[in-house]
Formats: sequence, structure tokens, C-alpha cells
Amino acid sequence: MRALSQNNPKQFDDVKTYYALFQGTFDVAAKKWTVTDAPSINAEQYDALQTAYSDLEQDLEHSTFENEEGKAESLDQTMNSLYGTVQFILPPARLATVKREQIEWLKKRDAAPSTDKKCKLMEARIRALQELVW
Repeated sequence: MRALSQNNPKQFDDVKTYYALFQGTFDVAAKKWTVTDAPSINAEQYDALQTAYSDLEQDLEHSTFENEEGKAESLDQTMNSLYGTVQFILPPARLATVKREQIEWLKKRDAAPSTDKKCKLMEARIRALQELVW
């Protein structure tokens, strides 16, 4: 299980905000947590993790874009934020593999014949990166 937490959910200006990422494994048979960790994270990591845990289809459904280029730019920003989260979450050995995959994927995206095709590729890559974060 992973969950985000903060001490200032209403974002009051006069309150210093602290963020954390709870990670744990609950053994249902034993009815106890077997592994837990709650590292402190910064505001950028918190925002990136919120993006990572969001529903891409719902986000796209509630967004309006002037054109396909605007959609592509938004997807690219989402993917970049998510890739930063992957770098934060994954252990170094797994991250090295993902980094190689990302480089190959970028070549494929850049070779796409249209903006619409690039958007479809980015949507698929965002879903793949989200799965890594979970």
C-alpha cells in the first residue's frame, strides 16, 4: 500500500507544510503490518506522486485543449513529472532498465508520423509508468 500525507490539506499560508509517502505491506492472515516506511518528501515529489496515482482517462476527459499540439504538450508534462516520480520510487537496478526503455520509447515517439499518434504513444507510456509506481 502507498498513500500520500501532509499536515496542511487546506494549504493555509501561515502553516509550514510537511509531506510524507507511507509505504507498507499488510499481512491479512496475521492481521498486522509486516513492512512500513514513511519517508519525508518535498512538495514537488508530492505533486508528482499525485499525478502518478491519478486516473489518466478521467484527467483527459476533464481537460480542454485548443488543439492536438496542446494535448501533446500537456501529456508530455505529465509524463515528465511521472518519470521523475519513477526515479524517486524505483531502486537503482530497476531504474537503469526503465531508463533504457525510456530512451528507446523516446526514439519511437519522435519518429511518430503525426501529433495524434504521438499523443496515443504518450498516453500508453504514462499508463506503463504509472504501473511502475504502483
